[in-house]
Amino acid sequence: MMFLCGCYTIPSLKEKMPKGDNLVISPTEGHVLKIINNIKVADCNPLEINCFDKQCSFSELEPYIKDGSSLVIIFMKLYHKHVTVSPIAGEIRQIKHKPGMHRNVFLKDAYKSNEHNSIVIDGDITLTVIQIAGLVARRIVCDVSVGDSVGRGDKIGHIKLGSAVALLLPPECEIKVKEGDKVDTAKGIIATYPIVSE
Repeated sequence: MMFLCGCYTIPSLKEKMPKGDNLVISPTEGHVLKIINNIKVADCNPLEINCFDKQCSFSELEPYIKDGSSLVIIFMKLYHKHVTVSPIAGEIRQIKHKPGMHRNVFLKDAYKSNEHNSIVIDGDITLTVIQIAGLVARRIVCDVSVGDSVGRGDKIGHIKLGSAVALLLPPECEIKVKEGDKVDTAKGIIATYPIVSE
């Protein structure tokens, strides 16, 4: 396993992006494996949620979890592009890398025990991109640092040989995908959120 951090971008990804100021775009290419809506903070401990017969455990995100938040998990196959981009424009507020196992993401407790890297982005809304290692993936790459400004569609990392990327979304987001949908990096719309007037 290797975890790397260093900054570089792929500007061509932005050419694919849909127009609109209130969009949360897909951080990666893959299929929507699971959507968990209306998370209750009191039941999370602080974020352990039954996902099929598995649990998600991202304890480092406790300060960012609110009642009504949603979790969208995107599964990547080996042939998918493994780039991770920022779903919104904003500032990198927190990065937490958690060492762990490299189990098949379809197995029980994989989301609880597997290595993952959480990137909190603070913009019009605050959301978290979670890169999750899997059975084959042994290298999570983070291309940003705390305090960096990122645009929507900017490359923030990648996972070598697939696995999964999850999005923790605040309550004001309206999910626009359903389980089983295929999404493309920087092109798919995961959610929208209301624009707050000045």
